[in-house]
This record gives sequence, structure tokens and C-alpha cells, in this order.
Amino acid sequence: MILNTSPVVQPIVTPLVQPIVPPIVPPIVQPLTLSQQQWRTKYPSIISGILAFLEFGFTVVIIGLEIGSILIDMVTATIYVGLWAGLFFTAAWISLAGSCMY
Repeated sequence: MILNTSPVVQPIVTPLVQPIVPPIVPPIVQPLTLSQQQWRTKYPSIISGILAFLEFGFTVVIIGLEIGSILIDMVTATIYVGLWAGLFFTAAWISLAGSCMY
């Protein structure tokens, strides 16, 4: 009696191929110089943060008041100086907020 007449199938073994990943190199952090340390102690970044926040608030108020002035009377409105000033104030508070990140 023949129990198994089918040919024997052997699995094909392939080597595992792992992707080549470059090593992660940590950034080089240089210590602060003496002048940078003195600057940070004399002028902490919290002051810049508070001033940036206040300038952001003033920017919102300036633009809001100018839009209110335009909605009240467009004919006798000024040359929209509040919108122009709002652009300059926006650039100023963004740069001030960016300076307190360091």
C-alpha cells in the first residue's frame, strides 16, 4: 500500500535582507561663550516673550480698530493706515518672538 505518492516539496530559504540605514549622528552642541552667558543673564528671554505677547495684542487691536473705522464710514476713512501699521507690527512681533527662542 502506497500512502504518499506526491513529490516532497522543500521550502526555498532566502536570506533576510535588511535595509541599509545610515547611523544617526547627534548634532554638535557647542558650549556658550562667556559673552553669550553674560548676555543671557543680563537680558533673559522672558522679557522678549512678554514684549512679543504685548505687541501681538497691540497688533490685533490696531487692525480691529481700523476695520471698525472702515465699517463705520468708508467714504471719509483715512488711507487705511491701521492696516499698513498692522503689517509692520506683525513683522515686528514675529521677529521679536523668534528672538526669544534662543
